[in-house]
Amino acid sequence: MSTFEARLLELETSRAYDSEETNDIRAKLSDVEGKLRSENNLSEKLSNELNQMKLENKNVAEELVDIKTKSMRDNLIFFDFDEQSTFNSRKSEDCCAKIKMFCEKDLGILDASSSIKIDKAHRTGKFTPGSKRPIVAKLNFYQDKLLIKQMVHEKRGNITHRVADQSKEVQDRRRILIPYMVAVRSQGKQASLVADKLYINNTLYTANKLAPGPPPEIPPRRPYSRDGRSTTEPSSSRRPPAGRPPLTVASHAAHQAANDTTDRRRRMTSPAVQRKHPIIPPTSPTPLTSRITLGSN
Repeated sequence: MSTFEARLLELETSRAYDSEETNDIRAKLSDVEGKLRSENNLSEKLSNELNQMKLENKNVAEELVDIKTKSMRDNLIFFDFDEQSTFNSRKSEDCCAKIKMFCEKDLGILDASSSIKIDKAHRTGKFTPGSKRPIVAKLNFYQDKLLIKQMVHEKRGNITHRVADQSKEVQDRRRILIPYMVAVRSQGKQASLVADKLYINNTLYTANKLAPGPPPEIPPRRPYSRDGRSTTEPSSSRRPPAGRPPLTVASHAAHQAANDTTDRRRRMTSPAVQRKHPIIPPTSPTPLTSRITLGSN
């Protein structure tokens, strides 16, 4: 065998070995591609499940906020009440008595200590020295809550305490939406804030879905005088304090009952109710015109 033939045989043997190696590499590459495709499918499936879980978690969180808001229907949160620094004094603190004294002395509600019923009241949050934790009070009568909120609004500027009736989540969302509501109303548009939902020209906006445009800056509040009127208004336009008697729980409940009766009568006399339940006007009694004829014998 010549040297050329030997060299050719060697090349053929090497080529067969390279072909086997290439086939092995192709098989391994195909296996890797299959595994990678499977991993991609699994990753996509996990991503979809994660997005679904995030959506469900968001819905559950919204439901919890809604449930918490509804459970606080009879609750009021009172701020800026002094708190003792020692543990024993905080343990013996009577929050109900503090709230009733505030209602009677600062708000001017007569006999608030006996007329306003509070089921329970307590501080909320972790105690920090030098801070004043808010007081959460559950009122027994819903009209008492409306009365306290009304009196706090009327006496703003004369009292240092604040009152709220929303949960912390709703309050945080309202802080985001209030500047938008003020800016829209200044433009002459219709806007209303209901809990944590802002309606602008019958279009719903939330803290996660804000109105288009940069976030507006809320203007500073106008200072109020002792009579509750803005000090920026001219003195001639200020109304004098109403000389009405002090508002009590009984008078507020009677006023609310009168309003309910008026609303009920208005609803009963509405055209829709009349069409469904028409009121038949009374008719005059039919005169007796028949005669009694005596038969002859």
